[in-house]
Amino acid sequence: MVFSAIFSFNSHTSNFGLWSSYDIGLLSNVFLLPFWQAIKAVVYYDLRTRREGMGLQLRKQDI
Repeated sequence: MVFSAIFSFNSHTSNFGLWSSYDIGLLSNVFLLPFWQAIKAVVYYDLRTRREGMGLQLRKQDI
């Protein structure tokens, strides 16, 4: 409220800022969310295999 009293913007400018902020957030989520999910899947798989000792079992086998 204080910010709007100091800097008076018209409604067109504030709507543009609101929509551009929304668009930037949406686009960043569209591109970053799949990578974040892939990172979580890899970390989960790594922790799971370490806990179950799967790496040690594979080392025992003659490859």
